[in-house]
Amino acid sequence: MSKQISTEVSTQVLHYEPSGPPVNFEVVVYNDSSQFATFQLELSAAGADGQPQQEWYRIAPSVSSKLPSGDRARFTVEIFAIPPIPGGFTGTMNLTVRVFSLELRDEDRQVLRLVIEGSGILSPKLTMPTRQFKVYPDSQVELSVDVYNPNRQSADVTVSIDGIRPTWFPDGAEKRLHLRAGETANTVFLCRIPVPVQAPSQVYPFTVQAAQPMAMPGQLQGSLTVLPTGFVAFQYKPLRQQIPSQPGRWRNPRASLTSYQILCLNQSNVVQQIAVEAVYQDPREERRRQLALAEQTAPTATAVDTADTPEAATAPAERPLPPPKNALVVQPNPAQVPVGDRHELRLDVYRRLPWLGWPRRKRLQIQAKADSELELRQNKQVLELDVFPVLPFWLQLLTGLAGLLLLGLIWWLVTHQGHSGPVNSVQMSGRANEAVSASDDQTLRLWQIQGRKLSAGEVLYRGDKAIRVVRYRPVDNNWVWAGFENGDIQGWNLLSDQQFFYSYRQDDRVFDLALTRDARSLFSGHGSGLVLQWDTSPADLRATRTEPDRGFEVDFAVQSLALVGSSETHLAIAGRYNQLVLLNLATESFRSVDYRAGSSNDYIFSVATALEKPNLLATADNRGYITLWNLSACLSTESPCEIVDEWSTGHNGEAVRAVALSDDGCYLASVGDDGRAMLWPLTSNGTRQPNQAEGEVLRRSEEPLNAVDVLQNQNRVLLISGGNDAGVRLRAVKVSNSQLPPGQCSIGN
Repeated sequence: MSKQISTEVSTQVLHYEPSGPPVNFEVVVYNDSSQFATFQLELSAAGADGQPQQEWYRIAPSVSSKLPSGDRARFTVEIFAIPPIPGGFTGTMNLTVRVFSLELRDEDRQVLRLVIEGSGILSPKLTMPTRQFKVYPDSQVELSVDVYNPNRQSADVTVSIDGIRPTWFPDGAEKRLHLRAGETANTVFLCRIPVPVQAPSQVYPFTVQAAQPMAMPGQLQGSLTVLPTGFVAFQYKPLRQQIPSQPGRWRNPRASLTSYQILCLNQSNVVQQIAVEAVYQDPREERRRQLALAEQTAPTATAVDTADTPEAATAPAERPLPPPKNALVVQPNPAQVPVGDRHELRLDVYRRLPWLGWPRRKRLQIQAKADSELELRQNKQVLELDVFPVLPFWLQLLTGLAGLLLLGLIWWLVTHQGHSGPVNSVQMSGRANEAVSASDDQTLRLWQIQGRKLSAGEVLYRGDKAIRVVRYRPVDNNWVWAGFENGDIQGWNLLSDQQFFYSYRQDDRVFDLALTRDARSLFSGHGSGLVLQWDTSPADLRATRTEPDRGFEVDFAVQSLALVGSSETHLAIAGRYNQLVLLNLATESFRSVDYRAGSSNDYIFSVATALEKPNLLATADNRGYITLWNLSACLSTESPCEIVDEWSTGHNGEAVRAVALSDDGCYLASVGDDGRAMLWPLTSNGTRQPNQAEGEVLRRSEEPLNAVDVLQNQNRVLLISGGNDAGVRLRAVKVSNSQLPPGQCSIGN
């Protein structure tokens, strides 16, 4: 029978140094049979004692893949230890490579020589009855080690322990033994653990090593766990304090501060994480402190992590917020106290001092906590605080007069806050508690609405370019989007100070913005005739974008946009030449609306729709016309769009700059170059109320008005407007249709 397996070995002689790196060789096996087969290798050494083969060599792969006839497999054999020859070995030995297959009744053998260099002395072998020890500080433990000499001659062995502090071994961390051939000896290391502050609680992994001349050292791993114990003690200095430190003298009430020292002594063997809680014992005083803290940590003051944004490298660092009034601040808190260390914490008490009155004594409840379960001593304490008024009695009268003058000055400043240039756009939030305005003075400003009063809030943006339009994010109103004179679009998150920036084409003014009700898409209308769609869903919000999701182009300058239809399927686009078109967002097709013809000097300045009546559209142009349209038929069929009402008498024939519809479609607001802000009550069909066809004037200005918004809130209609006089004004009118069903308007007010 012919041979079915043939083998090639890459070398016939190997040299191995026991203290050096592994050596390897290759074996190529050929399938000389006529069938598929897998192959395996075994390695044996002459004189070995039959211990498991994997203790001194490795074969990769362990089994070959199934090979067809005539194919070959390549194996790598790595020798990393001396073959298990009793008593050790040096010199040359024969190694036999046996190749066999489970599918074939045949095998092949190859012999090579292994030259083992060195002394041939085997390493001592170590064993321990216990390798893991758990002890408390200020105690001792015995580490018992058995050492075996596997050689044929006696040996001097040095046994040592590494990984545990040498000072913990009063008899030393090293033992010397003389072992006869094949002898096993026991030695004991006495380990004495010091007091807690000198023995931190942790796991101490250690290595037991047996060193012998002319041989590799034997090693054994173990661990010593020092268990936690001890206590943490606290001291407080002083127990009574006053604020200000020198009563009777002038002090700034906002900067009144006093401090207590809290000393923490860690007499345990654990690094302690100490947290101190300070509260007022008086429930009313503590409630006032909590309210002040809540105001300080409101969402509008929360910092946003912008480390991954491109602007992060150039953005100025946010200044830390000042402590609120009546604050109790422990620094550092929490504090990390090392083992055996004495750490000092400071309790700072900030007080907004009363201007008048007599000294008041406050009591502070202090409680210290640790992250471990060890004993805490004096971790609870009551501290006393005497609070004096800012002014002594002889100054109280003078202070009262100064306070009245200061209030007058503050009132004047509040009533004169606002823009310094023409206001181009205004909008109220859905809850009628806030408004936003954009101006040529290059600022974006928030306004607070309280009942019928409008007060200036923070400046959301101050830059170097005029702002043409501003819009709230629908429903939540937690975002504000603005379009700029240079074509940029910018968004602000009012809760987190997060900002986003869109820029497609420079110097292409943004005249209007429209957001879908779900706030996932933003449409921008530009002076070049471009209409761009931007994805503003949370998953796609990126700090900077230069490419829109979609773009459309009309042959006129775009002045105003409005999403229409019950599902916002169309976008109404209006502008120069009195052009009004409807863009089908699904098919991306345009349809012109039949509006009166106009020249290059004629503009439809504004279009608006109602949230609850999305088929009702209002338009306003520079000839003074206000038109109300019913789009129900022309959005779904080829029928023309229906005009339900139209007039030009409201603004004396002068240009109407802006119109707005209330959410229920029952009120229309308009402003124009005649400086008047008008309110028009509408019927449920979208026509003017017969008994109020001339409208109601809610504001008169010497300068043209450019922006308006209207909102019905309970039994009031709020109208906000802005114009060239840089003023933003709020007007409120009582109404009687607040309880009507949705979509229904009263027949008269």
